[in-house]
Amino acid sequence: MTSAALVSLANHLWQSTLFAAAVWLVTLLLRSNAASVRHRLWLIASVKFLVPFSLLVGLGARLPLRTAPVASLRPVSAVVNAVGTPFPTINRAVGTLQPPERPSSRVPNALAVLWFCGFVGCIGWWFLGWQQLRRALRRGVPLDLDISIPTISSNEPVEPGVFGVFRPVLLLPEGIAHQLTPDQLRAVVAHEMSHVRRRDNVANAIHMLTEALFWFHPLVWWIEHRLLDEQELACDEEVLRQGGDPQVYAESILRICEFYVTSPLICVPGITGSDLKRRVREIMRAGVKPRLSVTGRLLLYTAALLVLVGPMVVGIAVRAQTTGTRGGQKFEVATIKPDPKCSVSPGAGPTPGRIRMCGPLRVIIQGAYKREYENPFGAEARGGPAWLDSVYEIVAKAEGTPSNEQMGGPMLRTLLEDRFRLKVHRDQKEVPVYFLTVAKGGPKFQPAKSGSCVTSDPNNPTPLLSPEKPHAHICGTIWGFDMYSVTMTFFVGQISHYFDRHLIDKTGLTGVFDIHMDLVPEDAGPSPLASVENRADPMASLRAVNSWQQQRYGGVIIPALQNQLGLKVESGKGPGDTLVIDHIERPSPN
Repeated sequence: MTSAALVSLANHLWQSTLFAAAVWLVTLLLRSNAASVRHRLWLIASVKFLVPFSLLVGLGARLPLRTAPVASLRPVSAVVNAVGTPFPTINRAVGTLQPPERPSSRVPNALAVLWFCGFVGCIGWWFLGWQQLRRALRRGVPLDLDISIPTISSNEPVEPGVFGVFRPVLLLPEGIAHQLTPDQLRAVVAHEMSHVRRRDNVANAIHMLTEALFWFHPLVWWIEHRLLDEQELACDEEVLRQGGDPQVYAESILRICEFYVTSPLICVPGITGSDLKRRVREIMRAGVKPRLSVTGRLLLYTAALLVLVGPMVVGIAVRAQTTGTRGGQKFEVATIKPDPKCSVSPGAGPTPGRIRMCGPLRVIIQGAYKREYENPFGAEARGGPAWLDSVYEIVAKAEGTPSNEQMGGPMLRTLLEDRFRLKVHRDQKEVPVYFLTVAKGGPKFQPAKSGSCVTSDPNNPTPLLSPEKPHAHICGTIWGFDMYSVTMTFFVGQISHYFDRHLIDKTGLTGVFDIHMDLVPEDAGPSPLASVENRADPMASLRAVNSWQQQRYGGVIIPALQNQLGLKVESGKGPGDTLVIDHIERPSPN
């Protein structure tokens, strides 16, 4: 379990607690109405624990969106989001990709083990109670009471109750007919049949699932008592509504309490549950309370609709915000088609406002979702259908003059998500990695000198080596193994594909540097690059090229880093990032 998962769980528990508090206030307003209404409200509060609002947010984000009226929804979204997510969360805007957080300690895993022990304990306890009732049924004797469900008389010390979720059975203790008068027995049976008609055993089983999953939250146990109280009051009201005598009915409940014990499971509704003093008082008052009026029902339905719509508004507004953020940075025209003969390497082209890329679609996706300066060939995207490894050509023209980084990153991701219905996430786990650190004696390269490179004009790109200025290299670019005015992050990203593991910068060096290395490659045989176009599997060709590069430079780059640059490569364990393709469809026609 990660810290991000704990934050999401904390927000879900906060939302469910807030929802239950709102339900409690509504039940106070409805205390003069029928108990069946309050029971349904408490059941909804229990179900809320099983349905995170994030599902509704995601649904809202997928709804068809028109950007014109959405701006007015953003204030509502901000309020709902601020109230519903008080704990810091990872910023996951719709259509963007953020790496998951690593757990900072072992506490999340220890909490997960503790939760599992509690979950198993709840299930085991209820299983024992269930077995006790099954034993009572097996040893019981059928009775004919002329009712719609089977009736079993048991010699076990149980109270009258309905057993079974989908095929209920009325379980009566042996000799109950001798303890009650015929009128009292009819009242008891009428009460139990009210449970059957209301499907209280199904509702209680649902809440048992909530208790098993959220056993650590005291609120779910408090909701259990509210459910039991209201369902018993609702059945009492139903018995009286059918013409039952209040005094006879109250006496039957007291007689049952005198001779029998309660049921071992809440999903087996009996007659003696909840607050007996309150029940008898309500019965003797002829407690047939009025059902909810039409106005009251409309108000409740409206409130329920707002509960559903609120999180969806958040999703719509997030989608609108993302769309608005990209509003000035999108491709005006784009052509996507399979093209096995294309020879253009994946990446943004040099023409301002236009890109053309060609290669295996999997590699294009890797490049679009790579982090800053990360090598797109480094961590291969996993999952997806086999046709992801086929070659596609993408030609796109943008509005305005965005940079190549914008076109090859956020804008390309938007295009892939729209045309391929692409959905991805990052999977992170600890794997063998290399750490780049500063060797003893410190780095052997200097900060970038003023004038060692020139800034490229995106509207008139300067060649890497200008004929007019043969030494005017473009800042932040690489020529061979010479890099000018680059950060360590950029440097590590450029050399990482020469290693067979992920390379992580641990130098702690900040600023920009001019870095120069002399490398004499080892003999790794002929380059496989020439056969890339002719191979049936383009991804295999690219892997072969990467392997060839690692063979040429893998044995010489580590000594060169230490001897020439004062940097050391160490083995260790670190976060291994994998891009996972959750969903993709063939592109829509152009």
